[in-house]
Amino acid sequence: YVVYDANSFTYIKSISQLLWWNGQDPEPRWDTSGSHPTWIYYRKDKQLRYVDIADNSDHLVHDFSADFPSYGSSYYTYNGEEGVSSVDSRYWVFMIRNASSPYQAVRLFTYDKTNDQVVASKDITNYTPNNVSMSQSGNYIYVAYDWTGSGGEFDGPHAYTRNLTNPVKICSGIPHASTGYDKQGNEIVFFMDSDYISFTRMDNGQRFNLYYQGDMGWDGSNLLHAPIFGTKKGWGLVSTYSGQNNH
Repeated sequence: YVVYDANSFTYIKSISQLLWWNGQDPEPRWDTSGSHPTWIYYRKDKQLRYVDIADNSDHLVHDFSADFPSYGSSYYTYNGEEGVSSVDSRYWVFMIRNASSPYQAVRLFTYDKTNDQVVASKDITNYTPNNVSMSQSGNYIYVAYDWTGSGGEFDGPHAYTRNLTNPVKICSGIPHASTGYDKQGNEIVFFMDSDYISFTRMDNGQRFNLYYQGDMGWDGSNLLHAPIFGTKKGWGLVSTYSGQNNH
């Protein structure tokens, strides 16, 4: 991992702390609170840490070994490489996974960095999600369970409140997805699923199809990312590509 100047694109430095550890992605994330612009959070084993690139100093945020003592050294925390914290960098969501056979996630939990405590946790043994992420406010979490067709809480991506209650289904398959707000200020997940660009409210599971990907010549089948911009309510970006067209 290296840092570049965003204005001039010139190389600044490498960050040795963000090397892969025992094959685990450090999942680096910038601090987005506005208070610590030189901090990059990362995870290592069962720890959340940060490196201050101003002086390359390394710091422990929280060691979750004490919160989950029954999970030994073969277990680690992670978010599935796609998840992010709340916009203020306060709330985080992680899974605990076994690096040994049967290589499954066993627990889901949310963490409050301001109060330095685990808010809630949930047993997800046999339901290893693809990825997990906080909503922008930190009031909801997105959990990308695999589609099974069996119905219920663990069938396809779901949203929960921060306390891991009130599960609502987001969609069926596992899409490229981002959280944001609709025009009315409801928190949503924005994604492509079943040939539609759609969004689903995280509080009640109400889904809205925005457009059919066939209307764009099926270029939407190559959807890369679909974020809603920060707290700009009701706005989003759909990025697609194909052999003939870019949008």
